[in-house]
Amino acid sequence: RHSITKMSKFHFVSHENYRKRVIQLGEDKKNIFLVGAPAIDSIKSTNFLNINKLEKKLKMQLKKEIILVTYHPISLDKKTSNKEISNLLKSLKNFNQSTIIFTMPNTDPFSFEIFKKIEKFEKKNSNCKSFKSLGQTVYYSLLKKASVVVGNSSSGIIETPFFSIPCVNIGRRQEGRIKAKNIIDCTANTKIITKSIKIGMSKKFKKLANLVRNPYGNGMTSKKITSILEKLLSKKIDIK
Repeated sequence: RHSITKMSKFHFVSHENYRKRVIQLGEDKKNIFLVGAPAIDSIKSTNFLNINKLEKKLKMQLKKEIILVTYHPISLDKKTSNKEISNLLKSLKNFNQSTIIFTMPNTDPFSFEIFKKIEKFEKKNSNCKSFKSLGQTVYYSLLKKASVVVGNSSSGIIETPFFSIPCVNIGRRQEGRIKAKNIIDCTANTKIITKSIKIGMSKKFKKLANLVRNPYGNGMTSKKITSILEKLLSKKIDIK
């Protein structure tokens, strides 16, 4: 990522802290623009599905409490990945009265092992269902209705604040990212994960999450970037 930054002339960042980091890398302040996260644009342009259409798409009935889980492998650390996903699955056994939806991990190394563990867990627990890919509309519709998001995905960090949804962030994969107050960071200990999920699903924490301001902006990122580029190109600035 630093290499890409150094090879680029103009930089569009999602948070003021990230703007400062790019400056620390030696880039010109005049070429760094704070525009927010593009993912928020995608959310705002989504035609959300109601509960009936969502259940039809998922081919399942959704319970009142929905736990949306996405766990990705930790790069070059198979041992930690295996330990974390195993402890997470042990924890989820305590929530058999909730609907648990898994979105499968990315294709990074060790993802196959995680995939198989989730499949095995799904077969033994009737309240669970996994999907290789939900698609943007279904995913955001489900995210909007979720009681809590659990895992180590960037979606939990960037997108859940928009929906005011509690998020339990496990382990160190998202370490260093700016986090809103709806995020509960926890270690990959089974008891701690369970406790964190229960806190996230509590009425008290949900009230707190409803007051959260998304540090990644409220959309219009694409228009901001387009507008800035148009101005730069109109000035015939050398972009090489």
